[in-house]
Amino acid sequence: MIPAPIAPKEETPQERNTRHKIYCKAAWYHITFLFISLFATWSPLNCRFALVLWCFGYFTLPWGSTMATAIKLAGFSLLKVGTGSTLLVCMWGALAFWQYSEDANAVSNSCTTAYNCILSNLNWGLRGDLKNSWGPPLITMFPEYISEDNAEMFEWLITTSWQIIWRFTFNGILTAIVVSAFGAARGVAAAKEADEKARCLICSIDRFTLEGKAGGFFPHKEKHHNPWMYLGYLTLLKLGDPDEFTGLESYVDKMVEANDMDFFPVGSCTDMEVQGDSKAVSKGPKNKPVLDMIGAKHKDLARQVKNNQNGITAGIERIEGMLKGMMKNLDIDPESASSSA
Repeated sequence: MIPAPIAPKEETPQERNTRHKIYCKAAWYHITFLFISLFATWSPLNCRFALVLWCFGYFTLPWGSTMATAIKLAGFSLLKVGTGSTLLVCMWGALAFWQYSEDANAVSNSCTTAYNCILSNLNWGLRGDLKNSWGPPLITMFPEYISEDNAEMFEWLITTSWQIIWRFTFNGILTAIVVSAFGAARGVAAAKEADEKARCLICSIDRFTLEGKAGGFFPHKEKHHNPWMYLGYLTLLKLGDPDEFTGLESYVDKMVEANDMDFFPVGSCTDMEVQGDSKAVSKGPKNKPVLDMIGAKHKDLARQVKNNQNGITAGIERIEGMLKGMMKNLDIDPESASSSA
């Protein structure tokens, strides 16, 4: 009799809400920009300019990921340099209002109070053009003697010193930070690419070993240790029902929840073990390659099943031989015994 199929388990409202929360958490980026788009389109206010925020999606694409990585690496350094330059501009602005407010106001017309004088210095100083904020006016002729026009010369010296600091210090530091950040980003990408070409992403066995003892590097990565198969397996565990898991699935699910990745077959490969090369594979002390058969080649599975069947057949033949020997010692005819049975 064919057994009746098991009815599918009904999802409780709490489980459904939990599942939707997981989906929303994973898709927070697109959900956020969806609400921004709806607000920009249907808001009674004139907020359609908010649609331009979708341009930030460029940094999630492969072409913009390098820039995003560079900004992430150099962001704190750039912030420190920007803070330092801002503080220095405020110092120059305070000095302009304290000693040269009349000259600064004659040049920029924005140095009547400490507030607008500092803002004017920030506006021009962060551009490297502090002379447009508080002078001095264009000098057509320098004094003949050191004792003449000392105040104007000191003002000229301070303004020139800021241009030197900005051009040769801050610009150099900013350029060096940006260049080093892009170099580090390219180095990280190049290291990942080189590692991907030299080792298996799952078991970390080098390409030379896999070429000689596992049937080839690319067949191993595409069929035996395909990363997408492992990702699909972990996704099924994430979306599946723990009450319906097998023993292996429950074991892996508990390890994933504990952030323990020892179940990956690091340094181990069943394809090599089947061919009798298990000694060539180095296993770590905590390695438990329970998922090594995910995505394994069909011929390897068939070979193992065949070996098991051959062992079972040999065991049955040995038992039959032992039974025939015992019947012969007891003067029992095997044919009559089988016919009576």
